[in-house]
Amino acid sequence: MAKLSYTAALKILEGRTNFEKEMPANKTAFKHAVMQKFMQLNPQVNNLKIIHIAGTKGKGSTAAMTHAIIRQNGYSCGLFTSPHLIHWQERIRINDSNISNEAFCCHMDYLTKIKFLDQPTYFEYLTMLALLEFNAQKMDFVILETGLGGRLDTTNIIKPTICAITRISKDHCSILGNTISKIAKEKAGIIKLNTPIVTGEQHWRVKNIIKEVALQNNAQLFTAAAYNWAPLVGQHQRQNFGISVCIINILKQMGFNLSQPKQPLRVNWQGRFQYIKKNPIIIIDGSHNPDSTKVLIKTWNTEIGNKFDLYFGSTNDKDWQSSLKILKPYINQAYFVSINSKRSVLPNKLMQFANQLGIKSQIGVVDDIKYTKNSTLCCGSLYLVGKILSLNF
Repeated sequence: MAKLSYTAALKILEGRTNFEKEMPANKTAFKHAVMQKFMQLNPQVNNLKIIHIAGTKGKGSTAAMTHAIIRQNGYSCGLFTSPHLIHWQERIRINDSNISNEAFCCHMDYLTKIKFLDQPTYFEYLTMLALLEFNAQKMDFVILETGLGGRLDTTNIIKPTICAITRISKDHCSILGNTISKIAKEKAGIIKLNTPIVTGEQHWRVKNIIKEVALQNNAQLFTAAAYNWAPLVGQHQRQNFGISVCIINILKQMGFNLSQPKQPLRVNWQGRFQYIKKNPIIIIDGSHNPDSTKVLIKTWNTEIGNKFDLYFGSTNDKDWQSSLKILKPYINQAYFVSINSKRSVLPNKLMQFANQLGIKSQIGVVDDIKYTKNSTLCCGSLYLVGKILSLNF
């Protein structure tokens, strides 16, 4: 029997429960039954040399920069990240290319024939697709970014070679907990027995929790310092890059022939303080919580310095009110837009709150960004970033 067509395979994938679009009420929705069945049927996946990365901020950037260093050293490397900005295939990268339509159809044909007790979710299908393709392509290394949290995350069924936890702050509080300590415990759930764990600068409570969980698992803990340069823009990226370089150094100690990153290092990672136009300046950034907004403003002031027009969209599970308060002193004019998510905050609601803060604002249209004559910052959600990237600049 012929394998699934691309159209049929995509229809199955997109018809599955997608927690990125509609967040469950609590963590009981996150189970490992599907992934455990998959791993029982595909034990060869555990032979992959996997770098598993969790964190609130910077985990995607760290994953992309680690991938770039490994590629610069001549090794093959699979990269699994989320969410995508324009097309779902961005999430599964084989070396420097996205997963092919043919591989997608082949693996979906196999997966849809497995009798799972529960229907796989959208993210579970993507994770299984990634692992199957990385194994089929015999990747030297694989980098897996967690989707949400750590302990209960879909990716947390593998046996990693190294684990890493980037900066932790408050986010997804309804699922992970309403304190930084509770969130840290969830993220630290990726730490495995006798497996090196790398982290960077953290809140002291987070640091203590990671240290405690590492000790319980006899996992050697490495704390990375900020590196003296980074291939992505912003001081915070030097901290993320420090984690990437530390991962490379540990792999080197394990016997892999890897050297330090060399400039220039090409990193394919969009939507992180990305210039999409320089005259006038238009910056897009995926920051979507108060901590990442503070970092964004610091980077803006360092790199550019003047006030900006703001295009802003957010989801109702984020603390967008605090983000707008942080942005307020730097805004000339704010334009509030809707984003492609069931969780989107209505532009009217954003504008009403901004008016209370004294921000000059109106409801905007994303397409109008192309015609701006002023320095412009677009932030609040990766959904907004993806929408802007799809415009023809």
